[in-house]
Amino acid sequence: MNTTLCVAALFLLCSVNGFKVLVYSPRFGDSHVVFMGKVADILVDEEMDVTVLLPILNSRCNSNGTKLAKTLIIDPDPRVTERFKSSFFLSQVWRSSQANPLAQKAGFDFIRDAHVEQCESNLKQKELLKFLETEEFDLGISEVFDLCGLAIFEAIGLKKHVIMQTALMPEKVGQIFGAANLPAVVPAYFSHTGNDMTYIGRIFNLCQSFISCWFTTSVGHGIEEVYTKEFGQKVDLYKKIQEASFVITNTDPLIDFPRPSSERIINIGGIGVPEPKPLNAYWEKVVTARKTTVLISFGTVAQSQLMPEEIKSTFLKTFKRFQNITFIWKYEGDLSGLAKNYTNVVTHKWVPQNDLLNHPNLKLFITHAGMNSIWKHAGEEFL
Repeated sequence: MNTTLCVAALFLLCSVNGFKVLVYSPRFGDSHVVFMGKVADILVDEEMDVTVLLPILNSRCNSNGTKLAKTLIIDPDPRVTERFKSSFFLSQVWRSSQANPLAQKAGFDFIRDAHVEQCESNLKQKELLKFLETEEFDLGISEVFDLCGLAIFEAIGLKKHVIMQTALMPEKVGQIFGAANLPAVVPAYFSHTGNDMTYIGRIFNLCQSFISCWFTTSVGHGIEEVYTKEFGQKVDLYKKIQEASFVITNTDPLIDFPRPSSERIINIGGIGVPEPKPLNAYWEKVVTARKTTVLISFGTVAQSQLMPEEIKSTFLKTFKRFQNITFIWKYEGDLSGLAKNYTNVVTHKWVPQNDLLNHPNLKLFITHAGMNSIWKHAGEEFL
């Protein structure tokens, strides 16, 4: 009996060790890559053989996310590189209004076209696709923000897959997984309203729900077209989403608005947040110079250097009024003259955000509200 149990345990162990996983993680923004990389590392810790496929969309995103998994990097398509070089989209993040559907559509068209162009380049990598096919992966994991992963899974014959969402659940995906949209009481994915809405607010929120569904559908149709062009046959990405075993999101019902869910939707919010470390001598000196410190950071996409000058000026004038507070500002551009005459302002191109947020002197976090940033500062004051 003991021998039988030992053989069974050994068989299970070998099965786990031989389980091969392909993670599709486009380098669009740091928070996306960090979340997907953390999932990959957890699977490696569980003795699975994990490969992370990383097509480069945004050259400003330098992280691979994973520390333990094998990585394969796909160079950016020249058209995508030119799109991000222009910085039009990145500057429009600050200038466009969420209340203006035309401005929203211009931003979404930029993202959709970048994803489709990069996917076309990905699907042309025939040697890479052949290599991935010969690896005979048991499971694929792809981010629903970029549906090219599902197209690649189809191309290499990978049938079993799970989809991830590095933020909240998009309306289109929620519908597919049995979580009905309720725009009268649940804020839409791209909406800036709360769940206490007026009748006008509900109409606006309904429009935002339609825009969210349109965006997911539009990206899907674009990728289906380049897949057909490349392989001479069709792929139904809507069906591929339906076939996913689960959709896993970077959120938690305790901090989200109440919304419908289903047993196929799994929330693992905060999984990408690392353990905080003690600050080095330099940063410790910065945060203890005054009793109160405020951190300003807007992520990879909403870059401070591309703020309109009037917004930068307003920030600096506000900082100047509070000389008893230290303001740490993550600023990606030329730092030489930005806060030259502001003794309580510290600017850096990179900051140890997670470690700063866990310091007792850090009292406020001004953020773009990316999910990883929210999780790093959950339970504290942020704006």
